[in-house]
Amino acid sequence: MTLTDIANIALEDIGAKTINSIDADDVNARKIKRRLSFVVKSVAKKRNWVYLRRRIKLTLCEEDNCRYKYHTPNGLVNIISATGDWERQGKYIVSPDANLEIKCTVITLEPNDWGVNLQNAIIAELKKQMAFTLTGDANLANQAYQMAERTIREVSMLDALDEKNKKEASASWFNGF
Repeated sequence: MTLTDIANIALEDIGAKTINSIDADDVNARKIKRRLSFVVKSVAKKRNWVYLRRRIKLTLCEEDNCRYKYHTPNGLVNIISATGDWERQGKYIVSPDANLEIKCTVITLEPNDWGVNLQNAIIAELKKQMAFTLTGDANLANQAYQMAERTIREVSMLDALDEKNKKEASASWFNGF
């Protein structure tokens, strides 16, 4: 599945004209592309989605008086837990721990990394965000809003059930071969 596929599912569901590519120069493609990154970030903030979770050993960038400053990972949404104390300071994570590892959620714009629950949540949110903009129909926009709220609630519960069966991806791992 691609971002164009995600966009076209949302467009078809609201009765708008589909696009050939998310990078195309038609009106719908430009509007969707401008909004899609925001939609993904917005949905990612609603829950620590199973397929966005990672374990990351942070990269040290500076040491100062037994305080270690680490680069914040690209796309970091939320830190779920860490191997030591930490605090965010602007674009850095600061800790007294010299080897800080975090369990976190990280945004990716690759739909195949999302899993079906997150894909459905993003499609629902995209429909909600774009229904009125693309169709001008207030009733349809209201229906898209209500449907998105219900869909995101349902797929969030399904994602919670997936927690039992999914381990977080790690920045490095050994598969035994």
